[in-house]
Parts: sequence; C-alpha cells; structure tokens
Amino acid sequence: MEWVRAFAFDALGLQALTLVGQDWGGLIGLRLVAEHPDRFARVVAANTGLPTGDQPMPAVWLRFREVVRTAPTLDVARLVQSGCQTTLDDAVLAGYEAPFPDPGFMAAVRAMPDLVPTSPDDPASRPAP
Repeated sequence: MEWVRAFAFDALGLQALTLVGQDWGGLIGLRLVAEHPDRFARVVAANTGLPTGDQPMPAVWLRFREVVRTAPTLDVARLVQSGCQTTLDDAVLAGYEAPFPDPGFMAAVRAMPDLVPTSPDDPASRPAP
C-alpha cells in the first residue's frame, strides 16, 4: 500500500482521483481512500472490501487462505475457475497461469492472503504512518 501511496501522491501528486478497485486492488485502494479521503473524488468498488479485522472473515475466505498457504502445488487457474459461475475457456485459464511458469513465481500469490487483516491486532489493521 505504501508503494502505491508514494507513487500516486508523492511522485505524481495526484488529486481528485477516481478509484476503481476490484478484488485485491480494492483492498489497497480502499485503504488509501480511508486514509487519504481528500485525494479522491469518486470510488467504485467491485468484489472487494476494506477488512479491518473487527469482523470475522467468512469461512470460505479462511479456507481459501489455508489452501493458498499449504497446498503443495498451487493451481492459479483452478482457483480462478472455482470463483466463477461459468466455465472459462482454456485460453483464458492459460492466461491466468502464464505469469507463473514454475513454483518459484508463486511467492506473492502465497503471501497475499496473509496480508488481509483478520483480527483487530493485525499490523495491517493500523493506519499507515
């Protein structure tokens, strides 16, 4: 979040922003809105939220986090497909797999769920300095 804040506000000096935050991008963007509301004119949030750890995460989220943490191999396309109501084409699924040619590229995918605060004492629940 700090990298995005520094780039958007310090480096570019952006004001009157329209945030369109979807899924993981919304987790970062909505926190920026919460901490810097004067920088934003409009917000569009889709399939996202602003978890603070004050409310319990849904069981499906906790299961997802555990799978990402512990699965011996992680199939990103399968995870994406499991969140869809329609069957995705093989080419679309291949597009989701493309950034991860081998398990060494999975570090960020495996770390991301642990960055979502699930309790009020989580470091991510506190505002940035």
